[in-house]
Amino acid sequence: MIYKTDLAWLAGIVDGEGCIGVYFQSRHHNRRQLTFVFQIVNTSFIMIQAIQEISFKLGIDLRINKWKKSFSSKSRKPVWVISTRRKKSVYYLLKAIKPYLRNKAQEADELMKILKIYQKHWWYYRVTDKDLEFAYQFRRNYRGEKSLLDLPRAEPSLILEGVETSGEKYTSLNNQ
Repeated sequence: MIYKTDLAWLAGIVDGEGCIGVYFQSRHHNRRQLTFVFQIVNTSFIMIQAIQEISFKLGIDLRINKWKKSFSSKSRKPVWVISTRRKKSVYYLLKAIKPYLRNKAQEADELMKILKIYQKHWWYYRVTDKDLEFAYQFRRNYRGEKSLLDLPRAEPSLILEGVETSGEKYTSLNNQ
């Protein structure tokens, strides 16, 4: 039995540590393909196992791998990756956690729209130019193409409380 709290917890992990996305691949014989990804990377193996248990309850098999990246220091913790690239698995995972997502809710909506097209034929679907444009647009929108200058800025008085910076003292609005 799957609990709503488990799905909400998983959605929080996906919002903070997860990656959902779509990639374009050109295969042999000029066959074009979109690859959908659901992935979480973390050093806590207990958390990774909990994610796998929730996915098993949903009927989805996620793979756990140890990240084989070389680090300069041998004292670092091992890094674990739990992921799937199966369209059907990505779709049903997103469908289950979508009501609880915050930061990645819009990404999930857009991925689910394109994955609905694949529902009738999970194994093979001829990728159209419209699908490719969606993948490129998705990558531009959600994979770091935005500049920090484009992000909304908060007033320093809302962030800093009683901190002096270059001779000026900022206080929060609550203290006025």
